Amino acid sequence: MANDKDFKVGTSIKPKRYLEALGTISSSATSFDLANTSFSNKSFTTSSQIEIEHGIALNTDGTKMFVIDVGSGDDINEYALSTAFDVSTASFTDSFSLSSQTNQPSDLHFKPDGTSFFISDRQTEDIFQYNMTSAFDVSTASYANKSFAQAQDTNICGLTFSSDGTKMYIGGLINDEIFQYSLSSAFDVSTASYDSVSLDISSQSSAAFSITFNNDGTKLFVLDNTEFIFQYNLSTAFNLSTASYSNISHQLTEDTSQNKALTFSADGTKMYVTGNSVGKVFQYSTSVNINSLDLSTGSVFNLTPTSSSRVDLTNPAASGTNSGATLLINGAGTTADITAIANGKTASAEGSNGPNAFSSNPTCFVWKPDGTKIFYHLSGNRDTYHATLSTAFDLSTWTNVASNPVTPSSSTIFGIAFNDDGTKFYENNGSQIRQFNLSSAYDLSSIGNSDSGADETLTISGGSSTSLHFGNNGTRLYAFKENTSSSGFYQFNLTTGYDISTATQQSFGNLNFKVKTHSNSTDDAGALVLSEDGTKMLVAGSESNTAVIYLYELSTPYEISSISLSNSTASMTDEKFIKGIGLADSDKRFYVIGFNTDDFFEYSAASDFTITYNSSIKFSGGTAPTSPATGETDIVTFDTTDGGTTYLASHAIDGAK
Repeated sequence: MANDKDFKVGTSIKPKRYLEALGTISSSATSFDLANTSFSNKSFTTSSQIEIEHGIALNTDGTKMFVIDVGSGDDINEYALSTAFDVSTASFTDSFSLSSQTNQPSDLHFKPDGTSFFISDRQTEDIFQYNMTSAFDVSTASYANKSFAQAQDTNICGLTFSSDGTKMYIGGLINDEIFQYSLSSAFDVSTASYDSVSLDISSQSSAAFSITFNNDGTKLFVLDNTEFIFQYNLSTAFNLSTASYSNISHQLTEDTSQNKALTFSADGTKMYVTGNSVGKVFQYSTSVNINSLDLSTGSVFNLTPTSSSRVDLTNPAASGTNSGATLLINGAGTTADITAIANGKTASAEGSNGPNAFSSNPTCFVWKPDGTKIFYHLSGNRDTYHATLSTAFDLSTWTNVASNPVTPSSSTIFGIAFNDDGTKFYENNGSQIRQFNLSSAYDLSSIGNSDSGADETLTISGGSSTSLHFGNNGTRLYAFKENTSSSGFYQFNLTTGYDISTATQQSFGNLNFKVKTHSNSTDDAGALVLSEDGTKMLVAGSESNTAVIYLYELSTPYEISSISLSNSTASMTDEKFIKGIGLADSDKRFYVIGFNTDDFFEYSAASDFTITYNSSIKFSGGTAPTSPATGETDIVTFDTTDGGTTYLASHAIDGAK
């Protein structure tokens, strides 16, 4: 359990070793690392072109992807990737029919220079070669009139080559073996001959649907159709007679029943798998950062990971001498993370008289910073409502809904906010920002001005607006511009923080960034929020009647003139239209109000980094501790007396804040 006491490591808590010398940490990275593979939350749907996916390949620079259709098309399909090696940016460009040679194409391999590709066929049991006059351009492909008829298996599928093209490998589905062939002329399948060398994989797999090597031929990866990828190590590169199972496998997490094809990026840091039951290509990360603790430089190490990583210990004292270390792991993680939002729904509000009981469509909301109160508006209602939460930021503890009649200039409010100490309240009625002074913080019943009007009014020039958000200690104010022809953002600069009488509206010309919205209406999305550091803006839109959050990045914090739309989006499957969005709890939680469902949804917006440990490090109980959450710190100690063959580890403090 996490320690609930607030402290700063190195001040309040000082383990014995913490008083000793601070050691150095060196960082490196792996590739083709099956043991540290994880889904990247990126995929691409091919079902518009492909009935049944099989073989897959990418060109060397990652700007093109190729996928075989073994369904009605019997063709190879080419896709362009606008961001190299990112399948989520793919778009279809062309195809080439294979049907004159095969009607069951199974796997695919390209010659490194892109002038030839090779297809295995499950029906004819042959390998076919095709040439291209323009590298990696299937529109220029033609059958090379070269093939190879293998005789080792009656149902072949997997196909790959050595890097120099002098060796070819075929995966058999009947005999559960990988077969090796020599080519007297590199990448000329008509010159192939069987080496009488094979690798028996029956103890791990019964179907080698796809096979591939790492770049230097010391690792072989086999994909079967039972959701597993298996790794084999080769003591001699590309020589199957030296291969043995590594006891390393990876269980796929996406479309786990119909995987048929596997490939890697050129540098081995990304892996791609087809899942034909859902018609998608899935992207995985196959690398891990390694943090090496050099025990010769000190005994205390402070690690704030920038990504998921592994801990190694190096240069311990000689065997027979105790060598120890203390590691402080700070759970940095990433916040306002749209990937975490897309995959991390945690709850919808179901508390007593909570937002699931909305009588009309909600339009906006704002949190009290400590998470114990939330304020919101309903469409067509002049009142500002508020609710208390007995557990901070926990929607399930939503109770005690009340209202305060703050008279707006119209019947609907599209954005609300407070200043940093809760003594000023703001609302956006679409054309104006209105400021009210409160004699008691976050108590709307203490508004000094009655129904007669606001204490300060800021008129928005340029059209209707929604949302309302302050940033940079109240010296920036933002709203969303709604316009059927050019939606975008408003930015105001305030010379005095949170004093809208000092606001200057920025020129709109360079702030006009089109926000995607659903195609069957005008731009009525318009909810936005900034991260605490001002480097990210999340904007609500909609596509195909599904609410979507778009991530914008600001290269200069809090300055919209530096904004750009990223490639990241998060689909909110629970809702069609969003009118209010917000970040809370130091940007670790994300909330939306659903205009159609009349509900309030909570998502995780923090993606924590995973820490793993070298196999030489042994924890009591046999299980390594979970990684610290974002904003927390773990303290782990290590000891060895055998020169680093084995380290005994202890989880001294778990999740200190």
